[in-house]
Order: sequence, then C-alpha cells, then structure tokens
Amino acid sequence: MTDQPADGQQWTQRYTDALMDTFGPPQRVLVRGEGVWVVDADGHRYLDLLGGIAVNVLGHAHPELTEAISNQLRTLGHVSNFFATPTQITLAERLLELARAPRGSKVFFTSSGTEAVEAAVKLTRRHSDGRRPRVLALEGAFHGRSLGALALTHKPAYREPFEPLGTTVEFLPFGDTEALQSAFAADGFDVAALFVEPVQGEAGVRPLPPGYLALARRLTRAHGSLLVLDEIQCGMGRTGTWFAHQHPGDEVVPDAMTVAKGLGGGFPVGALITYGSRVSRLLGRGQHGTTFGGNPVAAAAGLAVIDAI
Repeated sequence: MTDQPADGQQWTQRYTDALMDTFGPPQRVLVRGEGVWVVDADGHRYLDLLGGIAVNVLGHAHPELTEAISNQLRTLGHVSNFFATPTQITLAERLLELARAPRGSKVFFTSSGTEAVEAAVKLTRRHSDGRRPRVLALEGAFHGRSLGALALTHKPAYREPFEPLGTTVEFLPFGDTEALQSAFAADGFDVAALFVEPVQGEAGVRPLPPGYLALARRLTRAHGSLLVLDEIQCGMGRTGTWFAHQHPGDEVVPDAMTVAKGLGGGFPVGALITYGSRVSRLLGRGQHGTTFGGNPVAAAAGLAVIDAI
C-alpha cells in the first residue's frame, strides 16, 4: 500500500526528489476522479477541462471501461506478439470499420500516439526507398517527441535541442492551398509523404479550411506520395464523426492514419492504420515491432471506449 502523506505539499516534495524535472513541478497531486471531476491530495474538487490532454473521452472511472479492463486482466493480462488474442483481432476489425478502410487495409498497434507516428515515418521510408527525399508537414504541427515524430513537429523549441533528427521535413504554411500546390509544382514526384492533422491540437485547435484535405489528396495521389493523417487528438468522435477527415464535403481516403489518446480512454493504446493492400505491404514481416502494442488489456479498453461512444 502506498504511503499517504497528509497533504499535496508532501507529495510534491516527493515528486521533486524522485522524478525528472521534464514537466516542472506538478500543478496538483490528483488522487481520485469521477466523471468530469478530479480530487487532489488536499481534498479539493475540480472540474477537469484538460481530460489528460485529449485522452479521457469517457471521463474518469467510467464503469464500462473499468469493468472491461478488470475482466480482461482476470482472464489474460499480457502476451507477446508471437501470439494473438480475440480482443486484439476484434479491435483491429472495429477500427478498420470505423476508418472506412477498403479491403486489404491493416492495423499496427502501439502504446502511444508518438509510437504510431514513428511507425508511419518508417512506412514513409519504405515508400521512399531512397528515391523520394522530401517529406512535407504543416506549420504548427505536433506529431510527438521521439526523433522520427519530432522531425514532423514544427515548434523549434522542441526540435532544435535534438537536431539533426534524421528526417528532413519541409513545413508549409497552415491551410495555405497555394503553398501546398507550389510544394508539388516543381518536382512533386520526389515527395515521399505529406503529414497532416485535420484539426491541429497544440497550435490552438485549428481545423484545416474546407477543401484543403481534398486538394492534398489529389496532389499526393497524382504524384505517388503518401497522405498520412494524424487523428491522435481530433479522432474518436471529437468532431461529430469518428474521424475528423470523414465530414461530408471534406471526406478523403488517406494512405495511412494514426490514432491514440481517446482510443483508450485513459489506458495507453495507439494504432497506425494503413489503407489498401499496397500501402499495407510496405512494413513487411520483421521490419517493425512492439512489446505492448496490441496488448489484450489495451485492446479491451479500446473496444469498451468504442462501444460507449
């Protein structure tokens, strides 16, 4: 049983003594949650408007989610990916259905959004095969903090301490259709991929203007480039459709999509979805891996979140 100091100040001191200062001192030490409310170590109750940074789509301690996780843990907690489980297979099938993915599409499970983006970066490398050196992303983009994902993240303060990042990325002005067309105008056949968040999160919850995704799809298809959509923050029903790129009038079929955050409702789970057999074959057997991705408990959590939504 964890020691219970008298107040949040003592917990904060123990945090300072034990954890890296990566995030700075915690604003509060939270001990309990229910629905949209959280309670700190001093007994103060708060309305949770952060939601674990776009994660807790069902709030805290949702009964269906907690029951699904508990039941799965009592049955089978973890196996390696040398084996399969019914929850893993079922969640993959549900995601392909919600993604409106055509026959031949596949799912690669991860434990986080950054890992899903990292898998997408590897997918891009395989598609490029050394002949397509250019990768495009948008100003204001946030795709994660691992080296591959960080290369796609626009904020200099995140990128510069770790450069060179191994992937050279050109950042286009956000929502600028002329800039997008110009990026493909000279020699668009050297573009390996365009990474896009349909709604940017960290930059201020900015949706792309109408028609931008459709243009991106036409240009990437015409030049044989991959269109990769990052729906880690804006997916899982947040915008009124399962994924933000599925709204009537702006709906497109990407080559790949990353999902995470809300998918697990607080339990770590992410995925890379590839559309169609051609793209799905790019990451071949043994060319990528994960220890916890597709874990039966994480898959059970994902299925519970989908059912609740």
